[in-house]
Amino acid sequence: MEWQAGFASGVVLMPKTYVHTVVAPIRQRLGVFGAAEQGTDAGHLMIRAVMNSFMVSREAAIVRLKVLNMLGSMPEQRSLFS
Repeated sequence: MEWQAGFASGVVLMPKTYVHTVVAPIRQRLGVFGAAEQGTDAGHLMIRAVMNSFMVSREAAIVRLKVLNMLGSMPEQRSLFS
């Protein structure tokens, strides 16, 4: 039940389209397509951007980015054209 409340509050506090808007410039600037690894520069920047934009904890930002498949344990994919 607790994870459901956390998931639901993440959806309300950090809507998908707004999260995409916040992290899109970071992903574009770094040439990241797909999920960024949490320990990379891209991962750190995305987490920090979500934390600052939505005034949420680091853990909440990480969970929301993972649910949206923007953050994961797989290495980020770079564009073939960069």
